Amino acid sequence: MKGTATSPDYHALPGHQVLEFSEDNFVCLGDSEGHNKILEITAAAILIGSQPDLSFLPPKLRNLGIDMNKPVDCKVNPMHIEPFSYRCDRAPPGLYALGPLVGDNFVRFLQGGAIAVASFIYKENSLHQER
Repeated sequence: MKGTATSPDYHALPGHQVLEFSEDNFVCLGDSEGHNKILEITAAAILIGSQPDLSFLPPKLRNLGIDMNKPVDCKVNPMHIEPFSYRCDRAPPGLYALGPLVGDNFVRFLQGGAIAVASFIYKENSLHQER
C-alpha cells in the first residue's frame, strides 16, 4: 500500500493492513500504532507477497488451499483456483488469487494471471450489463 497517487481514486496507506471486509462495501484497516480506519470501497487488491496473512478473511474462508485441512502456504499448499479465471472456486464470487498464492513465484504472473483476472471480470460485467 505504498506508492504515488496516479489516480484520484488511489490512496497510498503505507504501514496498514486489512483487518476486515464488510458486506456493504467497507473495509477496516489498521496501522502499526493500533489505529483503525474504515473506508468505503468498490474493489480491493490485496498485495501480500509470498507469506500470506489471510486473517482478514472470515474463518470459514481461510481454508482455500488445495488441501482444505491445512493453511494456505505458497510452497506446499497454494490456493485452489479455477485455472482460466484465477477465481477462488471455494469462495464467494469476486475473490481471485494469483502469484505466490497459487504457486506461481515468477514475475510472469503479472502478465498472465492479472490479465486473466481482468479479462474474466470484464466479461462477467459485460454479461450483467447486457441483461
